[in-house]
Amino acid sequence: MTKWLRFEIALKSPYYTVIKDACIVRLEEWGKFSKRQVMEATGFDVFDDSVIRWDYIKLMIDKEKGTELVPMVQSFFNATATERGREAGLTREQEEREFPGRFIAQGHGKKCAGYALMEERNGHFVLRYLTYKRSKAGGAIKAANKTLETAQHSIAISKRPMQLLDDAS
Repeated sequence: MTKWLRFEIALKSPYYTVIKDACIVRLEEWGKFSKRQVMEATGFDVFDDSVIRWDYIKLMIDKEKGTELVPMVQSFFNATATERGREAGLTREQEEREFPGRFIAQGHGKKCAGYALMEERNGHFVLRYLTYKRSKAGGAIKAANKTLETAQHSIAISKRPMQLLDDAS
């Protein structure tokens, strides 16, 4: 029988508390943290970062600090521009400001490697992330409306009187 870690249990876990505190230290100092760097700093780097429920860590930090974190890809934590940025002749900072979507772990199979604070110094990421959230909400509304229309159509069909086929043919 598989047993899943629940958020309430993770909140009480000393391991999750150590990881959360290490994340908060990095957020307060740099406004971001890399999962790999946190795992190394806490001594848990012998484990793969996939054994940690990072969504729980994010939720703990969001609740404790009253903030929201933006999921970021590994290239955000690298000091150099991405290959596409170098080809376009952009510095790391220019690429980050002009193409913030490249660094946000949202869509197209992008894997989250860490988080950045939603704050003024990361404003370009915040705007892009809010655009993603608005689009997701719009898609959810469309899907809900389509489901509602289908249900209403099904109910309307089921309320029609049944027509008996004439077996005189």
